[in-house]
Amino acid sequence: MVSRGISWSRQEIVRGYMVLGGIPQYWGLLDKSMSLSQNIDELFFTENGLMRSEILELHGVSDIRSNDYLSVMERLSQRHGGMTKDEIAKEVKLTGSDDLDKILNDLKLSSFVREVPIFGQGIENPVYQLADFYTLFYFRFIHNCTLIPDFWSHISSYDAWEELAFNNCAWVMSRLLKRLWALMRLPIPRHGPRKGMHAGA
Repeated sequence: MVSRGISWSRQEIVRGYMVLGGIPQYWGLLDKSMSLSQNIDELFFTENGLMRSEILELHGVSDIRSNDYLSVMERLSQRHGGMTKDEIAKEVKLTGSDDLDKILNDLKLSSFVREVPIFGQGIENPVYQLADFYTLFYFRFIHNCTLIPDFWSHISSYDAWEELAFNNCAWVMSRLLKRLWALMRLPIPRHGPRKGMHAGA
């Protein structure tokens, strides 16, 4: 950020991460002469915004197989506590040849989703949560939404998206800190498991 001449507050940088994730190519699209809100409006909320259809480029909308992946991610974006595989199977109708196990495994390996063990149930039946920042933003504010110019500059409430995106950000930072502690051979702080990790919606 500093090397590119962008001097935003820490809050703006975190919020930018909540939208773009840590993808260098996405951050490279930012215009240093504009604020974060103005950049988001330009990239996402203009007719030819460079990030408006990025998810379709990532997954190939003409491919039925890819549509199944998008359908799973869209449903996960609506369930902030995540979903078990059985819950996904009941609510998402697959149209391609891939089974749900393969789709979830592919999405996990590509870091679009993550597995979270349900407290008290081990790892046999984990919850799947949408972990990709851009994808979460896309399904909340772009997919099936009317294009409103300068939308982000005038929005007054980010609703549940901000909470979930911030939790994703905290999760990523905690993983990075654990790796750093491991490299420095420091003991990792232990905290008791939080209850209520799996919420229906």
